[in-house]
Amino acid sequence: MFYYQNSTTGRFPYAGPSTRSFNGRNMSDTYHAWNLISIYNYAIYTGDQTWVDYHWDNITRGVDFVLAGLNNTLGLHNQSTRYDWGRQGAGGYNSALNALDYHALTTLSSLASSLLKPDLAATWSAAASRLKESYNTQLWDTTASLYRDNTTTSLNPQDGNALALLFNLPSTSAQSAALSAALTANWNAIGPVTPELPDVISPFISGVEVLAHLAAGQPARALGLVRRLWGFLLTSPAMTGSTFAEGLAANGSLHYRGASGYNFDPAYTSMSHSWSSGPTIALSTRVAGLEL
Repeated sequence: MFYYQNSTTGRFPYAGPSTRSFNGRNMSDTYHAWNLISIYNYAIYTGDQTWVDYHWDNITRGVDFVLAGLNNTLGLHNQSTRYDWGRQGAGGYNSALNALDYHALTTLSSLASSLLKPDLAATWSAAASRLKESYNTQLWDTTASLYRDNTTTSLNPQDGNALALLFNLPSTSAQSAALSAALTANWNAIGPVTPELPDVISPFISGVEVLAHLAAGQPARALGLVRRLWGFLLTSPAMTGSTFAEGLAANGSLHYRGASGYNFDPAYTSMSHSWSSGPTIALSTRVAGLEL
């Protein structure tokens, strides 16, 4: 990640060497933000200050990439590439990207503060505050009690709303409660059908939603979603007796992303995809309370 970081812009690579994405020079704004969040999580869970100090210049350049993206009159980051987790319609002042940027800024601001770097901590915290204000002004859909996917659409995505709820983008607890309730409109008998990838249930984004309901003080809703989706993954004869399917169609078949790159070929769907393990951290940290 650091070795292939762009030394001019600070952007992290979308994927590692020997992948088609890397060799095609594909880039992702959302994966860049996920990298920053992962850096914070690694630092907190390991306490490896030597590693953080050694890579601090790389980390600050990574944050600079986010700050440059926010340096506009709207106060939101314009998603410059379509590369993301496989969803459709990426681009624009995307709610998922900006929620990720917000969390990266707030967490790394707290890390900078703990490392006695008050100027950076203040700069990053102020940028996060401006982003949050713009997020609610530009993206909140009062009628739906959900955030819009970007500033030019009426689509209310699962990813942007789950991430916003998890990372505390709503301005009030009442707004958070309304958003949590509104997300259940996507649920069918086996899980949430994601609006940004039609006819698909994504355990990845649904795992984020589980964490989001817990963050909003809705444990019954979160556990209901775990039982609904991961219970199906565990017991359905179409699965393998585990809960690691990459995704599934809305009808429970393995035709994940059938019309969006996977050619309606269920053999292409991974049955050992770690991004489907969201309930593990949700149950361990938010239910059992094993959290630093």
